[in-house]
Order: sequence, then C-alpha cells, then structure tokens
Amino acid sequence: MPVTVEEVKKILRDEFPGSDVGGITEEDHEVVGAVVWKGFKGKDLDERHRLMDERVLDKLGMRGINVGLVFLLAPGEKL
Repeated sequence: MPVTVEEVKKILRDEFPGSDVGGITEEDHEVVGAVVWKGFKGKDLDERHRLMDERVLDKLGMRGINVGLVFLLAPGEKL
C-alpha cells in the first residue's frame, strides 16, 4: 500500500523539526509539493536531496513509490 500524504507530512515534520509541510499535497495519486525548513539554508540542492533520501525516502522503502517531486526550500526561497 503506497504511503499517504499525512504519513509523508508526519515523517517530514519528525525528520526536519519546525518545517512547514503545508505545501505537500496529493495530485494524480502522487505525493508532491514543497517543504520549507531552516536547516536547508546554506545547503546546495544535492545535499538537500541527500537528506530527503536518507531521512524520508529510505525509511519509506517501496511504500514511498508514490512520492513524486518535492521541492526542498529554505525560508525565503521561492519556486
């Protein structure tokens, strides 16, 4: 069973304390959106994605197959 939006939001909040996960939604059966976390400040895109992989996607395993494009932003950054 694929992961739900609420499960993804909970893991994001747990792994990135104080993050804003309000931009995470489900579209066409895929979890997508943006997470804003002060810990991303000063980190390049590769480092942000490494953190997402290690802290979130690796924990989900195959259940995370429906997690799609998630933008990882520091406060004040815009898409």
